[in-house]
Amino acid sequence: MASLVRTVTQNVPQSAACKRQQQRGVAAGAARRQWQPSHPQQRRHLLIARAQELEEIDPITGEVIAGTAMATEAGQRVEAGGLTFAYRKIDADPAAAAPGKLPVLCLHGLGSSSYTFRATGSLLAAAGHDVIAVDWPGHGGSSKPTSGFAYSADAYIAALNQFVAAVGLAGQQFAVIVHGYVLGQYGLLWALDNDESVAKLIILNTPLGLKTALRPELAAYKNPVPFLRPKAGSRFAADLYNAAGGPYAMSRRDADAYQAPYDADPAASAAIAATMDKLDWPALLRRVDEGYCSWRQPSLLLFGTSDQFIELKTVFEWLESKRTCMRVAAGVEAKLGHAPQEDYPEAINKALLKFLEEDPEFITALIVCSRMRACDNGHRWHNEDNCCVRTSQPCGDGFEWRQNESCCRKSQPVKADHQCGEGKRWHDEDECCVPTAQPCGDGFNWSGNEGCCRKSRAGKTHRKEGGNTQSGGKQGGADEKKGYGKHGDAQKPAGDGKQGAFQH
Repeated sequence: MASLVRTVTQNVPQSAACKRQQQRGVAAGAARRQWQPSHPQQRRHLLIARAQELEEIDPITGEVIAGTAMATEAGQRVEAGGLTFAYRKIDADPAAAAPGKLPVLCLHGLGSSSYTFRATGSLLAAAGHDVIAVDWPGHGGSSKPTSGFAYSADAYIAALNQFVAAVGLAGQQFAVIVHGYVLGQYGLLWALDNDESVAKLIILNTPLGLKTALRPELAAYKNPVPFLRPKAGSRFAADLYNAAGGPYAMSRRDADAYQAPYDADPAASAAIAATMDKLDWPALLRRVDEGYCSWRQPSLLLFGTSDQFIELKTVFEWLESKRTCMRVAAGVEAKLGHAPQEDYPEAINKALLKFLEEDPEFITALIVCSRMRACDNGHRWHNEDNCCVRTSQPCGDGFEWRQNESCCRKSQPVKADHQCGEGKRWHDEDECCVPTAQPCGDGFNWSGNEGCCRKSRAGKTHRKEGGNTQSGGKQGGADEKKGYGKHGDAQKPAGDGKQGAFQH
């Protein structure tokens, strides 16, 4: 097909549109392309995706054919719950399709559209996955109701439920990809309510940390000074909004694709304002944080580290309270910003496919533990013990890993005095019962005031007479401080507790 396109364009005079298309391609390539795939399978997916893109370009005009995956507006429509949903459906490549490959539902963030998943969707489809990317209500080609739709979290979640049922995803398991501010969190809340359907979850640069601030463009809507907020009826600058936050320049064609719905219908800008009006940002972050403390489905967090709005450390802080089914992708071979799927879809495709098509437990090359505890060679992370254990000798039941000794030791429960027998108590350091009022083992001295054995320190051993310590550890320390003799005088008073504690 590529050769056919070249043949036709060589024999047909170039139109102005075709020249513009070539200029856009050159500009986009110069701005973004530095990374090249090295793995043969990765190169294959890239070639397939680029071939699909060529097939979707009219060889005469050079423009993308309407209704295809790469078109500026989503080509499919479905009615559900009184709303019209626009969406992109990219069928899996029959040569790569298999029964076990999950369908993928892609959910964009506020102020964006399904256009952001055009290339990622094509790459996943080339690998055998059916992909659906929907325009949320008020966005892209979907309905933008001025009444009857609340633009609240619950309204968006209910609408997504209706869309999922309308396109035939209800009742089956599929993967979900979420991205972006506000609607990205609404997608996460929807997943919490539908965990039986969400087989795997992928989070791309979505605010998670409780202290994550709103983007400046969105924070303006929440300004406490009313006259500093965007004016009613003002047009939302979706082109600048979607181009910001990353390390690469966006082509004019892509920026126009994001801006088109707002230029065509004022209701699109009104939808942004209505959504922000109903938004309680801190409450939304808390709701997502609390909900995902008990989340059990396999999840992958893939965040561009050059994001100008979301600090990567907030992601790791968020993960500290989450289960280890949530993991972070590492080692992506490209510089990525706020929208990895827009910045470099080819670069993230490898990580996405690894996660979608393999058991996450075996993706060691790309994934580290959610708590970012990297283990040395010969060791692996042990979730139950919350530490690194030897790869060939994990701790079994009844044993615990000892970092200082680099081995497994039998777990010892804390024993009360009555379990040790009369006159004895449990001693953690010796891991045995010791006499309550008798000398301890070698290297230890009995501290009468504290009622336990303490490690001896050089020059601080205490005098023992008749097999019994005549002065407690604190007493001996206090006597030495006062100069009552080299070993202390058992007949002298102990001194105050502060001196003994300090000296001991």
